Amino acid sequence: MPRPIHLAVFSNGPRKALYSIFIPLPESQKRGKLIHVDGNPGYGFVHQFVRKFDLDALPGPYQILPLGFVDDSLISDTDTPDPNVPTPPPVPGQEHFPFTQDSTPRDALETLATQVPPPERSENPFDPAAPNWQNWLGDYVRRLVDEGHLGGEAIAVFENAPRVLDDKREDGLWH
Repeated sequence: MPRPIHLAVFSNGPRKALYSIFIPLPESQKRGKLIHVDGNPGYGFVHQFVRKFDLDALPGPYQILPLGFVDDSLISDTDTPDPNVPTPPPVPGQEHFPFTQDSTPRDALETLATQVPPPERSENPFDPAAPNWQNWLGDYVRRLVDEGHLGGEAIAVFENAPRVLDDKREDGLWH
């Protein structure tokens, strides 16, 4: 059975928008999981899987762009922590959010994500062209297409996605 997969674009103020793959749960359009990298050009990035993610818990604007459908056999919706991996402490300011996050892949899409190297620490982290989460997500989308999990139109969706999502938008186009 096919499952939708989306590009989630989250506001980062006047800076480059934060990009993730969002896979909603079968019973919800707003709850699911994120696949992305976390970090910054000054320190580098690491893979991160955010489970039990709820779009309604976000304080800022976001945009969800459909990339296509993937076979649900590639997706695990479990949020049960791996007993062999210590639970990280909550991120300051996000203690009330219902999600969990880790870097241990639990399904084929997450495993494929770990095969796309995250950007390393940049020699010049203040360079606007320094690799970031947007670069990684583009590589991951291309990998999903190359592996036959998504159609080529997913690359066009990624390439046409907003690079900055301004918090000041008041015309109703952002959630």
